[in-house]
Amino acid sequence: MSDICVTTSGCSADYLRRVKVQKSQHSPAARGFIHIAKAPRGYIFGRRLTKQLQCGIPCTEDVEVDVAIVGAGVIGLCTAYSLLRSTNLSVALIEANRQVPATTPHCGAATGAGQGYIWLAHRDPSSIAWQLAAESQSLWQELLQRPHLGAGDVEWQSSGSLLLARESVEAEQLQARQERLRGAGIAAQYLDEGALHAEEPALHSSMAGGLLVSSDSQLNGRAAAKALLAACQSLHAGASAFRTLLGHPVVDMATDGSSGAIQSIATREHRIWPREGIVIATGAWTPHLARMISSAQAPGLADSDIQPRKGHLLELPASLAPAIKHGLMEIGYAKHYQRSEASAEDTDITFTATQSASGSLLLGSSRELCGFDGKPDHAVIQAILERARSFLPALHHVSAADVDVRIGLRPYSRRGMPHVGRLPGCPNAFVAAGHEGSGLTLGPATGELMCRLVAAAEEVLPAYAAALQLEIQ
Repeated sequence: MSDICVTTSGCSADYLRRVKVQKSQHSPAARGFIHIAKAPRGYIFGRRLTKQLQCGIPCTEDVEVDVAIVGAGVIGLCTAYSLLRSTNLSVALIEANRQVPATTPHCGAATGAGQGYIWLAHRDPSSIAWQLAAESQSLWQELLQRPHLGAGDVEWQSSGSLLLARESVEAEQLQARQERLRGAGIAAQYLDEGALHAEEPALHSSMAGGLLVSSDSQLNGRAAAKALLAACQSLHAGASAFRTLLGHPVVDMATDGSSGAIQSIATREHRIWPREGIVIATGAWTPHLARMISSAQAPGLADSDIQPRKGHLLELPASLAPAIKHGLMEIGYAKHYQRSEASAEDTDITFTATQSASGSLLLGSSRELCGFDGKPDHAVIQAILERARSFLPALHHVSAADVDVRIGLRPYSRRGMPHVGRLPGCPNAFVAAGHEGSGLTLGPATGELMCRLVAAAEEVLPAYAAALQLEIQ
């Protein structure tokens, strides 16, 4: 006989009850002692418990799978797609929200609230994230050729990007950036004031210059998430290789006391048994998930490693929107891709604009550290509109009442690049988070890297992989 420790919060007394379970070669009890610390009220989490215990508490459904992925944003979806397409591993995708991408009437995770940039123009070619972004851009071109992921499915637009300068100092920065991008193999073209207005007539006449990168593209993040989910489902249609558990937040993870390995994952209705590993891709919520498995061997992530950085995005209907040919961004936006110590007092407003496939205009953007507050802020909305009017004068007739507001909680990483790799001290747990507003840009390459790590592929990892490994403070 062997002990499994379970919390029976639904019983008259709240204490740890030891349940004797007969050992067998199939029972997790044979794998050693399992400690389950935080079961929700009314359930006992134990595998192979085939009858109710005292108080009539029901057992959960067991789900056996090779890899469990927690989080169905673009990072989790890209990881699932890579595993299903490149390996024979079965995958369970676990998501707290009932829909993909996760949204509420106002606020959601980052995937569904972004502008859909697949850009290199505003990035630093010498950075680690550049390598991840460049590989992802190539992978997107491959994905567009696959079922359920065509250009129409994700609303892909090869519209190019324009970085904008309002004064001479910024124009000089654009010219220097042109040379760096060209050195990295990107066809970038600096446009002086006259050429800029010929290229994009809707811009204010005060613009000092622009940098055009025609190879940059954009898509619809919400459509892309739904398309990736459909693509995963189609790879093994009718088989048990892929299972989605939407609307099932993870409430507990059970670890092996000696090795630190994750034995199982619990939702309120399921206990998932991953044979090969678990990928935590829950964006701004990642430190919370990591704390469930923290121990002396696996210290987890601090809240300060990945924080929610709230962003507002405004959508203006096509009937009120000036036509633009390219995605637009002021050069100051590039500062968001550097290591920084942002403070809760800072609210940054930077102009961005893209035109959706349907003709609506998406205006951004704001960044602020305010915890998990997802409520719209009227002052921030007004500030975004005011900033946008200084670039697009046709917006002077637009008021806050004319726009729909999207709010997303970006997973901000203070080191300026995401955390991608094995969770120290937990041999079968992996983290892919901290992409902030760049999940769509970095997602495909992140998914491929996670696939290689989880599947223990013998092929050589890309040179940037080591730098993305978690830094536990």
